[in-house]
Amino acid sequence: HARLKLSQTLLRSLLAHGPTADEQSVKSGELAIDIGRGIASIARAYRGLGTLGRGERIYAIQGNRSAHLSLKKLDPHFFHELHRAYKKRTIIIDGIIGERSLQLVRQMSDADLRSHHGRAVVTVVLPDEYLDFDEDIVVYKDTMLLVNFSQELVVTIRNALMVEAMRTLIRLFQDTGKKIDLNAYIAEELVRRNQ
Repeated sequence: HARLKLSQTLLRSLLAHGPTADEQSVKSGELAIDIGRGIASIARAYRGLGTLGRGERIYAIQGNRSAHLSLKKLDPHFFHELHRAYKKRTIIIDGIIGERSLQLVRQMSDADLRSHHGRAVVTVVLPDEYLDFDEDIVVYKDTMLLVNFSQELVVTIRNALMVEAMRTLIRLFQDTGKKIDLNAYIAEELVRRNQ
């Protein structure tokens, strides 16, 4: 209970500084919270995922609105670079997406599809009603990213216990959804286009 109160107090303190500062941090014992504003801060946070070690695992939930906005706000070459890093290091992505997000594959360019294809990815699709929000929740090691593209805000939380709780919830959601082979889905779309 005391940790939760401390976390809430720290988060309120960070948010109270207003939208003019690009990055702010608070550290207290086993908890660190960083808040970044702007697309550059979001890109920096995602770029850090590409530096994980070989075979490390990322757990992620992508809201439907977030999926759409990320494609609009981040340069496609950024994704291509990030995907190359994932493939080179065989970083495993356990992802949860909505049905509507899956349909975005049909709107991507051939180059974007080829970039997405071949990653070590486990994808679970949930009904849209559960993912109709504008956040990405990304969990790796002892770190959690909360990314909001409409507000151009990224909150990084480093706390082993909080992160493990979120990782457990993500695994629970994975058990309730429909697992698909995203690489096969992308390959089928590329074949369909080039017939």
